[in-house]
Amino acid sequence: MNNFLTLLKKAVANALVSNSLMALVALVLLSNRVFAQSENVKLDYFSLALANQDEKPKAMFFFQEVLGANLMTNNDQNIYEFELPNSPVIRVFKKEKPEPNATCNYNKSVENWGTCINSYGLAWIVVATSDLKRTAKELKAAGYPTKFSKSMLPDEPTTEVLITSPFNNQLFLFVQREDVSASACKIENIHLVVENLKKSIGFYSDTMGASDIEYVSDVCAKVQIGGQNFILAEPEGLLLEPSQFEGNTSNEASVIKEHFGFLFNDFEQGIYAINGKGYYFKNMPQPQYRDNKHSHFSNGQILSPDGLVIDLGDMAVSRYSRQ
Repeated sequence: MNNFLTLLKKAVANALVSNSLMALVALVLLSNRVFAQSENVKLDYFSLALANQDEKPKAMFFFQEVLGANLMTNNDQNIYEFELPNSPVIRVFKKEKPEPNATCNYNKSVENWGTCINSYGLAWIVVATSDLKRTAKELKAAGYPTKFSKSMLPDEPTTEVLITSPFNNQLFLFVQREDVSASACKIENIHLVVENLKKSIGFYSDTMGASDIEYVSDVCAKVQIGGQNFILAEPEGLLLEPSQFEGNTSNEASVIKEHFGFLFNDFEQGIYAINGKGYYFKNMPQPQYRDNKHSHFSNGQILSPDGLVIDLGDMAVSRYSRQ
């Protein structure tokens, strides 16, 4: 009887070890798959619109002198591209916009910013600076509106930020960080207002391989998409009034208009994966041929659940690619 019990204990122990090893192997394989998926996609750029050509000097000064960015291109289509260390490219283009109303005119003041964001999409861009006080002096000297606040970062609710708007009612938040060069700032993260957090996380996970998802609250999460840190939040997650968003199912009505560009290491596989998940392409990538042989796919566009325009391209052939 004792021998039987001993054998039974050994069998149970071996089974437990075997199951644990199988679970560990499965976890490693899953982690590698998620890591490979996220590494396969890169946020190449995000685009911001000028309200009119008169805003160009303010935008140029802001990016070059305040942020310390390099001007990369300045072409006939009035598209300006700026580059910061360890950051996606910032594309600024001219697109006529309705003039802001008296309450939401950031050219004069950013005091009422909370009542001016009423559409899903880009809320603000967080920029890391080595010296917040120096940045504040530079902005004030150049005539940009400024305001200090300690309630703008949901993951750091007591951290002081400096709010400004260099053009077209676009909000930028500056935060002081130790690991930033004194000569150039860095894009730290991008805050998006979404209608449904769970749905948006599912979308960015399925299409762009979002990873490192960390919930700040039930309505707000930190997530890495294409190598860039994002904050996705429903309105109350960014201290915005949900009633301001009623009736707005996309960002078409926003005073802010933007889009993002992601590049894929394997674009064809990415297209099929997105199609397989049933997401809507605004512009479907088309196969391109050279010498009667398939060469690559043209760039395409997809819409987020909130109507945000996302450009998709092939990392190997895109003219926007920065390796």
